[in-house]
Formats: sequence, C-alpha cells, structure tokens
Amino acid sequence: MSGCDDVRPRAAYLAALAPRDPEREEAYLHARGCPDCARALREGEHLRELLEAMPAPPAPSPEALRRASEAILAELEASRAPLGPWAGTLPLGAVFGFALLVLLARQRVLEGGAWAAALSVLLLAAMAALAAPWKRAPAKLAAAGVAAVSLAFALAAGAGGSLSPLLGAKCVLLEQLAAALPFAAIAWLVRQRGAQAGPLAFALAAAAGALAGQAGLHLTCPARHATPHLLAFHLGGVLLAAALGAIASRLPALARAT
Repeated sequence: MSGCDDVRPRAAYLAALAPRDPEREEAYLHARGCPDCARALREGEHLRELLEAMPAPPAPSPEALRRASEAILAELEASRAPLGPWAGTLPLGAVFGFALLVLLARQRVLEGGAWAAALSVLLLAAMAALAAPWKRAPAKLAAAGVAAVSLAFALAAGAGGSLSPLLGAKCVLLEQLAAALPFAAIAWLVRQRGAQAGPLAFALAAAAGALAGQAGLHLTCPARHATPHLLAFHLGGVLLAAALGAIASRLPALARAT
C-alpha cells in the first residue's frame, strides 16, 4: 500500500502514468482517504496538462544545423595541433633511437631476414609515433597496435632459451634510451609548438620509441631468440616505456601545457 511519503514527492510522476498502471492505481486508491495526497496528485495532473498543451519546439533550420556541424568539426580539428612538418620529429626520433642502438652495439646481425623484420617493426613504430599528437581513436588504436606488434615480434623471434636477467636489464635500459627520443620530441612540440597532448600521447610516443629500440635489439641482443628474455625484457621494456611516458606527462612543465 502506498504511503504519503511515497505519493507526495512523486505526485507529478504518478499522475503522468498510464491510467491502468498498477503504481498509479495504488497511489490514487491511497489518495481517496488522504486529502493532502489527493491535492498533490491533482497538481501533478495540472502540470501534465500544461506540459501537453505546450507547442512543440520548431525544427532547427538548415542554417542552424550548418553552424552546429561547423562547430563540431572545428572541435575535432582542435583535437590536434596544426604541426605541419614538425609532426615528423616524432617518427624521426624513433628512427634515431633504432639507429643509435644499432650503431652503439659491439656486434650486430647481418642476415637479411633479421634486418627485414627489424626494419618492418621500425616502420610500424614510426607510424605509431606519428599518431601520438592525435587524440581519441587514432592514438588509442596506435597504442594498442604498439603493444600487439611488440608481443607478436617477441613471440615470432623466440625459440626457447633462458631469461638472462643481467642482459635483460641492459636491454630495458636501451629501450628506455630509444623511448626518450620521441618522448622528448612530443614534449618539445607541446612546449614550443602548441601541440595538444595528454598522458596517452606521451605514453604512445615513448612506447613507439621503445618499439623501435626493440627492433634494434633484434639485430644486436645476444639473447634475441630466447622467448623468456624477449617477453620479460624486450616486450616489458615497451610496456615500461608507455607507463613512464604517461607518468612523466604529469610533470608540472608538461601538465600545464596539455
């Protein structure tokens, strides 16, 4: 049975229900013996009648729709900075990171197949770095792609083997070195060129640089075919770079510009 505390605060809602609605019928049954609730329901009915009597709002004119669409497109365009040729600094940073790791190595693989695989991953890393200044779907898709490519690359190159933790620590550091170049590039774009970038953009830039570093390690790491090593340190280095990039984006100098 409905009570006053159930009917009075919801009188307008109850009065607007269909006549055969059980909740409405129960409320009106209660109101037969409660003058205050009956008055609240009558006011609810009056409010419903006033709302029904109001004319429908006019349909928006084509001009209004055009202005609204232009505003939406302008907002979408503002989701990235008009960097022009400056956007190329991000993939360039990934390429430099790859080259740095290969040139600094004491020994490197010379087989054509290994180089083809490494350069293919480097190309994907550069493309992902190029997407870093974008917001919303492109950057999210690129970030997922970096993680997937890094995992697939580690699994494809692996063939058993051991963890090699001491060597792994060196590999992680080298990947962070490669990640620092695209991260520095996007930090410069944010500070000096007015790019709009949040934690996802910084994480993606760093992860793309680390993926380029992973491609370089494919040519230089003595444990480049050890699956546990590749998963723990080569893939792990990419994920660590993404986490560090997102954390570093919160630094005051960068957070104020995002």
